[in-house]
Amino acid sequence: MSQRRALDAIRSWPAQSRDPASWILHVHGEPDHCGSTELVWTDVGPWKRVVATRSYVERESPTPHTASVRSFIDYRVPVERRSAVHELSGGLEFDPTTDEVSACGHDLQANLLAINLLDEVVADALSIDEARRRYAGGFLDALQGHPTADQTEFHPGGGGPTGEPTPVPTRDELQDGHDPIHEHQGPTVPRGKTNGWSRGTGQ
Repeated sequence: MSQRRALDAIRSWPAQSRDPASWILHVHGEPDHCGSTELVWTDVGPWKRVVATRSYVERESPTPHTASVRSFIDYRVPVERRSAVHELSGGLEFDPTTDEVSACGHDLQANLLAINLLDEVVADALSIDEARRRYAGGFLDALQGHPTADQTEFHPGGGGPTGEPTPVPTRDELQDGHDPIHEHQGPTVPRGKTNGWSRGTGQ
């Protein structure tokens, strides 16, 4: 499957879902599945699976935006902490049959921020209210072109990433021919910290 085919598939999508999908195409290349209503990538970055859909959801918090990108990781949420998934924002869901947590947001940055904050809540390192405040702050920072480290790496256990986070290019930088993702050799996320990792085993 060529990247051109995927670009052709999303050409008729509304801008609210086409723009995030084209951004993922730029960062991660051609998807593993290309349909008229969704694109699917597997094992990209810290993600087990990423799904960009033609349909989108309109949200008002923390600021008006649309959500059409869902990202998945393997993550076991203890029964006593599963209510946190529904109490936090960020379109979070937990599937107990597959032990997958997913977040549906405007883009991959927002999804990673939501999942990192959920991890800290599950670890009792952060309250629900504080996680909501940090999500709102991080979301607004990203919209202004200042993504935080929480939005570039997944760090189970709340310890935070180490090293310099990989910069996220702005659309203006791409139009100028500057691509910091491919020019910068930042830290990578070990697969063991996402797929196969669970709060229950610490592995």
